[in-house]
Amino acid sequence: MFAQSVARAGFGALVGLCLVAAAGCGGAGGGGGSGGGGAGKAAATANVPTKLPSGATLGCAEAPADSCVYGGAASAPAGLKAVNINTKISADMFKLQDPLTLVTDKAAPGGKYIALPTGTGGTSALGGDAAVAVTVPQDGYYVIWAGTQSGDTTTGTDSLFLGFDSTGPSADIDHVWSLNPDNTWHQNDSTGGCVQLVHAGKNDAPNGCDTWHFKKGVLVIHLSGREDDSRVAWLDVAPASAAKPLGDARG
Repeated sequence: MFAQSVARAGFGALVGLCLVAAAGCGGAGGGGGSGGGGAGKAAATANVPTKLPSGATLGCAEAPADSCVYGGAASAPAGLKAVNINTKISADMFKLQDPLTLVTDKAAPGGKYIALPTGTGGTSALGGDAAVAVTVPQDGYYVIWAGTQSGDTTTGTDSLFLGFDSTGPSADIDHVWSLNPDNTWHQNDSTGGCVQLVHAGKNDAPNGCDTWHFKKGVLVIHLSGREDDSRVAWLDVAPASAAKPLGDARG
């Protein structure tokens, strides 16, 4: 499981990551995002908090704190087309590298998901890359909602690597994203339907969403396989909500 995995050699830089006990989650209700979010959706995002919402902490704890700010690029990397926030980013919109695989499954949200094939995962090596670019309309604090599932509840294969910007995930510097290991698709809920990092010590158990500080411009989100059959069907970057820490900021 996660606590034991993170304690292994090579994950020293992961243990300083912060947990959001009551993050400013701005997920969509029901289907996980507006689906058709265009330029109007991004431009209408006037309520992005510019200060960390009360009760929330950043999705990292590196020093200095400014090193935890991501995004701000002028354009998307070659091969990626930037999509707006408040948009359901489906599994087939990611640029994939082996061994990550796009799986068709009518039971999954949207009918497809990204996963590591069974037998190819581990806890100390990256498994491929899934990249997508997002246009962030203004500097501020955001939450990443998702449709997630752990494909195997018997051995606890319930984590991915998460990274930002052009370099992608790295097993020694980036984040371990924990999923709820119950073989159920989670969407828009704090028990698995948003990014929750693995932490050492008293905060090791996932609890709530992590809040991220993103800059205006293009942000690149990278997923990499860690444990077998951890699945992601979609992502949605949404503004954090200062008034409703786990509520829908978009109405």
